[in-house]
Amino acid sequence: MFIRLSLIAVLASASLSAALAQGTPQQRAACRPDVAKFCKGKGEDPGVLLSCLEENKDKISEKCRKVIESN
Repeated sequence: MFIRLSLIAVLASASLSAALAQGTPQQRAACRPDVAKFCKGKGEDPGVLLSCLEENKDKISEKCRKVIESN
């Protein structure tokens, strides 16, 4: 669960340099567009963003869905 939350924190904002150090480039790349599209304005809380992505699991990209399900 911690890994998933860390990943979402990383994906939330490219401006958070500390967060960018977490997660693989592939994980960030997989979900960044979906976070921007479906979770805009939700803030930076990893739990909120993960919930947002899970609530939109039928809409998010297959790549992002696989990253979320694998963690």
